[in-house]
Amino acid sequence: MSRPDPILNEFARIEALRAELRRLRGEVLRLEEDNRVPQERIAFLVREVPRGISTS
Repeated sequence: MSRPDPILNEFARIEALRAELRRLRGEVLRLEEDNRVPQERIAFLVREVPRGISTS
């Protein structure tokens, strides 16, 4: 019965971590883009809504 090569196991682990890092970076970019639209709307409203008008 042969034991798995620890170097190959380490290489596979590193590759899996790199793939997960790429996935998470993509997720962060998507979330930043999703957040950009509401932030732009808020900025627009802050500029355009006259002071003194009650929003409640």
